[in-house]
Amino acid sequence: MKYFYSHLVAIETITEKLDELDMTDSQRKHLAELIDSTIHQEVLDIIFSRLNETDKLLFIEQLKNDPSNPEIIKLLNEKAGDIESEIKEAVVKIKKELHEDVETAKRGGE
Repeated sequence: MKYFYSHLVAIETITEKLDELDMTDSQRKHLAELIDSTIHQEVLDIIFSRLNETDKLLFIEQLKNDPSNPEIIKLLNEKAGDIESEIKEAVVKIKKELHEDVETAKRGGE
């Protein structure tokens, strides 16, 4: 799914690595969805930790109306400072961990 922060997180490098694992297309798709969900939860955690209650409600309303609206990130930057950098940093860490997990799986779980 495309989200307001999709331009900040490129998961293609991870999903391409999944092609190197011995699994069915269904398993690969499920794993890619889990990766997307993991990143989404981390992004939401960052956002909710930085917003006050009123701004949280405004954010939820915006997200509910159109989760892909790029204006949401502008709103968040206004309300929570440079949240883009924090999101990018967190996603880089998650992607690094996922790449390591894929490499471990390729070696047979060593």
